[in-house]
Amino acid sequence: MCMREGIPFKVRPWIFVCIILIYQTSNVVYLSSSENMYGGLSLLHEDVMMCLYAAFAGMNIAFPMMWRFKFRFTTRTILTITATTMIICNFITAHTGSMPVLLGACLIAGFAKMWGTFECISSINPWLAPNLDFPRFFPLLYMFILAPISLSALIDTNITYFFTWREMHWFIMGAFLLVLLFARTCMVDFFPMGQGKLLAFDFVGLLLWSLLMMQMSFIAIYGEHYDWLHSREIRLAVGSCLITAGLCFGRMFHIRHPYIKWDALCYRRVPIALLLFFLTDLISETPNSLQNIFTGSLLGFDTMNTVNFNWFSILGMLGGCLFSLGWMWKWRLPVIRLCFFGIACAIGYQLFMYFLTSESAALEDFYFPTFLRTFGYAAVYCSLTYYLKQFIPFDHFLQVLAIVGVIRSGIGGSVGEAVYGYGLRWAISKNSADLGYTLDNVNTVIQNMSYDSVYGSLMKQVMAVSIKELWGWTAIVCIFLFLFMLFFDSPTMATIRRWPKRIYHRVAVKNK
Repeated sequence: MCMREGIPFKVRPWIFVCIILIYQTSNVVYLSSSENMYGGLSLLHEDVMMCLYAAFAGMNIAFPMMWRFKFRFTTRTILTITATTMIICNFITAHTGSMPVLLGACLIAGFAKMWGTFECISSINPWLAPNLDFPRFFPLLYMFILAPISLSALIDTNITYFFTWREMHWFIMGAFLLVLLFARTCMVDFFPMGQGKLLAFDFVGLLLWSLLMMQMSFIAIYGEHYDWLHSREIRLAVGSCLITAGLCFGRMFHIRHPYIKWDALCYRRVPIALLLFFLTDLISETPNSLQNIFTGSLLGFDTMNTVNFNWFSILGMLGGCLFSLGWMWKWRLPVIRLCFFGIACAIGYQLFMYFLTSESAALEDFYFPTFLRTFGYAAVYCSLTYYLKQFIPFDHFLQVLAIVGVIRSGIGGSVGEAVYGYGLRWAISKNSADLGYTLDNVNTVIQNMSYDSVYGSLMKQVMAVSIKELWGWTAIVCIFLFLFMLFFDSPTMATIRRWPKRIYHRVAVKNK
């Protein structure tokens, strides 16, 4: 109802779908062109990753505010604000090298991205899932959210290859300019449920939780760069992070309307879901930390070759969402089994990559593992989100999603990158000593070889063995955790949990 009368009703939902794709494709930092940003803005790798996680913080911390904004502003006003904000933030990112300015622009852009996406999705919610049929809604929702992530990498890689990395920002600014023009010319101000007010809202809590996510990301990203607790910077970051966390949790008990309520953390199954989210995002860092190094440094594939993996990534995400749709909505099978199936697919990716790690691997060998990995992640995200929605009321659900965002963006992804980065450096130093101790003047095999060729061959072998070793340890840990979770979901464990109830019932009947 927010569009003008000349637009057909059957076309209106698809217009919102196109706007959602624009929002989800956009960003202010793109990993596929991050190497070009290092030289263009004189930044470190850690600086670019910090900007990326600042955008994640803005996206995830915005959830508790979304419904209040929904009843305070019209769809036309929200799209105007968010599209204008994304244009300004992309322009700032493309023309400044100041880290404070970049972090502020990324944080604001992430918030605006989530705000615009939420507004479009809530507007077509009755079209996606009539009667609030959430087993149908969440797979379709993740289909619109996960697939554009790989599509963004495809677009960015091709634009950067033929032009420069700044042209991607101009492309995104042009796309949001179309959204802005459509909102101002083809939409009207319409309040479906009346206009509300932003009363009793904890804006201080919003700032504190955002700061907490930024501090946790800083510790995980810059820890290896500053030598962890041996440096003054990391010690100050840890101390300030503990103080911010104390303030965030203290506000839960000392003000009437905190940004995130303590009741949202007290549901019995929330810790289980948070643990599964954390483990999933922890092992999802292997493509960035291991696979990119293996395909780029050892196999010599350039970005125009490795970008083809994104096509299979898109197919895997779409396939995982459609499979989850059939599992939860059509067949009505247990949701937690779907989560276990998705984790099993992620473990299968680790095993495939372990056996593929050799200098004879071809580009086509990575297509199926990429499809399997994204298929599993899509199934895990769909199942866990619906798993949370089953027992959490609506007034706490968005706050729990914000907590999930803290676990994923503030802890899971950044900690995973730090763990694999440290593990790879440790494995390289260990394997260099193990494989290179025989390379001396006594060895007759290398006497007629140059130092450069010997050292180059040694480092290739060391890198391949180290990456394979990390993939193997990841697969072993994931398999043990998967078997541990299966044990608690098995019929035997369910019977054990029912034993006390049966015993007490028999004793009560006997005494009666």
